[in-house]
Amino acid sequence: MNRMMTGYVLAIIAVTAVCAWGYPTAKELEAAQPLLNELMAPAMRGGKPAEAAASAVEFAKDAETEAAKYLLLRGAVDLYARAGDDAKASETFTALLGAVKDVPFTEQERILLSAGRALSKSGNSERIQALYREVKTHIGAERELKAAQDALAKSPRSAVARLRAGNASAVLGDWPKALEYLSGVTGEIAQLAREDAGGEASAEKLADGWWKVADEAKSADVKAAYRARAAAHYRKALANGSLSGLRKTLAERRVEESEQTGQIGQSETAGMPSPAVGKRLGQNALYCMVDLSRGPGASSYPVKYLTKEPGDWTKDKGWPDEYKTTKLVLRRIEAGSYIMGNDQSDESHCVTLTKPFYIGVFEVTQKQYQLVTGSNPSNFSGDKRPVEKVSYEMIRGSSNGAQWPSSSAVDSDSFLGKLRARTGVEFDLPTEAQWEYASRAGAMTIYSYGNSADGDYMWYNANSSRSSHDVGSKNPNPWGVYDMHGNVYEWCLDWSGTLAYGTDPKGASSGTDRVFRGGSWFSSARYCGLSWRHSIPPSNRFGDYGFRLVSPLSK
Repeated sequence: MNRMMTGYVLAIIAVTAVCAWGYPTAKELEAAQPLLNELMAPAMRGGKPAEAAASAVEFAKDAETEAAKYLLLRGAVDLYARAGDDAKASETFTALLGAVKDVPFTEQERILLSAGRALSKSGNSERIQALYREVKTHIGAERELKAAQDALAKSPRSAVARLRAGNASAVLGDWPKALEYLSGVTGEIAQLAREDAGGEASAEKLADGWWKVADEAKSADVKAAYRARAAAHYRKALANGSLSGLRKTLAERRVEESEQTGQIGQSETAGMPSPAVGKRLGQNALYCMVDLSRGPGASSYPVKYLTKEPGDWTKDKGWPDEYKTTKLVLRRIEAGSYIMGNDQSDESHCVTLTKPFYIGVFEVTQKQYQLVTGSNPSNFSGDKRPVEKVSYEMIRGSSNGAQWPSSSAVDSDSFLGKLRARTGVEFDLPTEAQWEYASRAGAMTIYSYGNSADGDYMWYNANSSRSSHDVGSKNPNPWGVYDMHGNVYEWCLDWSGTLAYGTDPKGASSGTDRVFRGGSWFSSARYCGLSWRHSIPPSNRFGDYGFRLVSPLSK
């Protein structure tokens, strides 16, 4: 163990001794900080703050007390910021947010603001500074909500206290509570809240209503929250095709304006439960999850954004079955560049993806497909098995859905048309560039784990017994995405043609065949490689063809 790592072990021991009986007080943190600074000093003098930060993060995973974890993560945030590594600093800050979710409020406020202030002053990216501002907004809203709830405990009928509680809940993204509080006030906002909670008013009417209320709001945070609510309903109206002409243009402009305010255009539509406070902070969430349990007859599906794995996830057992049956789960993939290869001709190009996105942790399963569409076309039966015998046209449609890349629209009766209408989120298939980027997870090898076929990572013709298998039953790739090799082929958006490259490539502008990737239970190992390309007409469907979803962060 090198000197730096030894130092961090000593830091854990020291901090554990200081904080063994609870969360650190301001005095205890003040006493421990010089120790951390001293341990960081050699790394700083050696010009390796990022290396020190990585060590701190690793030791935080095994810290014996929560207090030690907080301090190590806090130190790592600062070191990454000093190293100028925006992505790692933001990622660690997000981990810190998850770590402090159960800390008493005053301690949470101090730790978050301390970490955020370091980032904000470091001169790093606007994204990190925006995250700090959002943390401050959440903490202020939590304080306002508690004060309003205390007032309601004394005067349950107080319209002023209900309005304060409703506004604070809206800022926190807890819209079911916000609607409950606001329904108890008076005037236009009370009527709007009741209509939104009931789910009977049109998406267009609700969107216009919340936009009007937002214009009248005095607080910038409340204005942003109401506009985000309006944007969610505008997206739903746009997805179901109820807007056209100038009304459509206005809705699109307002959605864009809402996103520019700094608060995510929330995907909760009428009746959808909102994510818990502290587990979703705008566009910095690690996971996007959709609850499909209401089934194909539902008017909406709840959407949640989490900063870390849910409480029922464990490192040993992984994802519970509900995330392979009644819930969709997508993981955040950061923007970046990589070498996109073509095994068939040894052709390779540099590709840059400028926007982060979410991609399905698993292939879409039969149960999930059935809960959205009411049908299951698969040849093999099993709720947790990937849906197969699905064509590109079944997923996106043969009319509007066939126009990509000139249009991202889908047919309303397709799988994606129904999913978009019930979530307000623009889910889609991945582009070929997105698929390979997420599949490689930084690897330059034939497979994400190395250069040789390995049955621990994929279902292919050597171990599949000529059938598909439950998703997630093999090891994931380094980014936590399962079955990118084998099980079923996965449709991509692109037309078949010359390998796409450059910045945010979309492939050929037209063609006769659509691309699919990843190999299947029927394939030899070679065809399960990261860069092997295949294509067929979009109307074709076979027993080893499935798909996984992506979604943008801004929708």
